Amino acid sequence: MNLFIFKILRRFFLIAVLSLSIIILAYLIKNNTPFIIDKYKNEIVLKKKIQIAIFGDSEIHGAVDSKILEKELNMQTNNMANGGQTVYMNVLKIRDLLKFNSNAVIIFDYGSNDVSYRGDMIRDEGNLFEAEAFKNAISNNFQFMSFGEIYFFLIHFPKETIQSIFKGVFQYNHILHTGVDLNLISNLNEAIANIKSSIRNKDSIIRANHVLEENFPFNKLNELIENHPKSTFIILNPPEYRLNKFVHKNDSIKWLKNTSILNKHKNTRILNFRDMSLDNEDFEDFSHLTNSGKNKFSKELSETLNKIILN
Repeated sequence: MNLFIFKILRRFFLIAVLSLSIIILAYLIKNNTPFIIDKYKNEIVLKKKIQIAIFGDSEIHGAVDSKILEKELNMQTNNMANGGQTVYMNVLKIRDLLKFNSNAVIIFDYGSNDVSYRGDMIRDEGNLFEAEAFKNAISNNFQFMSFGEIYFFLIHFPKETIQSIFKGVFQYNHILHTGVDLNLISNLNEAIANIKSSIRNKDSIIRANHVLEENFPFNKLNELIENHPKSTFIILNPPEYRLNKFVHKNDSIKWLKNTSILNKHKNTRILNFRDMSLDNEDFEDFSHLTNSGKNKFSKELSETLNKIILN
């Protein structure tokens, strides 16, 4: 009986050691991958060659066309944003890029949905709100976390974090980027019709219990900028439809407070295009642009960046 138990324990130990070894190996390999694949531009790019890198969630993924920026500015430009990607997950990816290329200009999407519990940050809170989004984020980005950050999520969301890390060992989304969202059409009327339910949903999230402090993503972003004084950060608020302020309520005030703090860094510029004049057909909903809106905004952004970067 004792021999049987010993064999079971030994087998369990060997499996645990092997699993941990595989995770560590994957962590090291994926944490030192020197290139990305941009499907939109059909290119493989060394991270050290990227001159302008765009990070954020779906708002900027479908709002900035890297081909337009590259043509207008004559600088290697890649949109590395991803739908549903939180501020914190973007910070992790930027930290990784700057290891290879501290001279890259970082364009960071920071709009109304990025400053409070009303926005995307709930996707960093394990199974409390959007478990699948959390799992996908950890799977794609655990290799960019410090051991302290991994430990934090293991303590608070052990099951989801462990599952996600094992899944992430065999994923390659950390190098694969779609580059832009080209399939957006206007659903603005639907968004307007559903505005009351959207507000109720956001209000219920505000009242819920949370593990992360509301300033968690902002503090991570501010820390990133502080730790990379030689890098250039452009904090960008893409265009938003005028009714979006009613959904996010006082978040615009908090946005001003947070960006005023970020603007104190000498290596940071704040670009606020929230109220840019666009037609209704240029908006997919309150915070996403259609293809026509993307083209207009990309050209406007290119002109502004030309004044900032090249002059």
